[in-house]
Amino acid sequence: MLSTAILYALINLATWSLRRGSESIFLRKATTPNCKFLSPQYVFRALVDGEVQEHGSNVKARLYDASNKLGVDVGLAAMLQPNGVKVSLIDTHPILGYKEFVANDSNYVMLSDDGRVSADLVLKAAAGNMGMRVYSNDKNEDALQDITVSMSRFNLDKVLSVIPYMPDITGIMDGDFHFIQTKEELSVSSNLKIDNMTYEKCPMGNVGSEFTYMPKSDGSHYVDAILTYEGDEVATVTGTYKSEGAGIFFDILAILGPLRQHGAKIPESDGVQITDHWIPSPKK
Repeated sequence: MLSTAILYALINLATWSLRRGSESIFLRKATTPNCKFLSPQYVFRALVDGEVQEHGSNVKARLYDASNKLGVDVGLAAMLQPNGVKVSLIDTHPILGYKEFVANDSNYVMLSDDGRVSADLVLKAAAGNMGMRVYSNDKNEDALQDITVSMSRFNLDKVLSVIPYMPDITGIMDGDFHFIQTKEELSVSSNLKIDNMTYEKCPMGNVGSEFTYMPKSDGSHYVDAILTYEGDEVATVTGTYKSEGAGIFFDILAILGPLRQHGAKIPESDGVQITDHWIPSPKK
């Protein structure tokens, strides 16, 4: 019942307008969920403008916080191509997490009819050294997808603070995500580190991870993960598991235990207790 009431309130707090031009249809939506019973901790105002044309469409979104400060301002255009849909930024100076970025003029993400995705998007902070790049290896003709997302000096506090109902996470993140898909196989890998991380005001220190995931044809999943704390390896998870059961849940607890042993303060949530019973790897 509560979720229904929240949805009803949000719908009634949204203002829609629609008009038609000679060659386009224009849409505007304004949402102002300022009701304290909905979210006393997070009050925002969102504006979305869109346009539908014969050969494509575009949308522009803006998000303001309770102080009417602009936290997000980004626009996307999707244009029909002979072999798919090409998406690009309308404005090469978007605002994400209250911070202005500068994008490459030739930015794009191409969604081809054959299922292949290609991309070249570079975002650099207008001030500072924070940045992100999304790019594809189009020379790899054996793969349907070969995509990398790289992040440099990414300020989690700035970026995540504008996402409604996200937990309070701070820290500076560097790393890469790599996604490869062929006709027979799929693999996801990452190499990340977060300096001075905190979670809900609890200090967690400098945390890093290396992760590889590959689903198998028999329905099982292969996982290989390494977790580091202050530069030292504190946990590894390697093996194959089935989707049924809660085996992976206990692996997660085995990771959080070592972090506490090393001094990280990890809050326990309702129904979850983190044990410190673990066997450390021998020093080499």
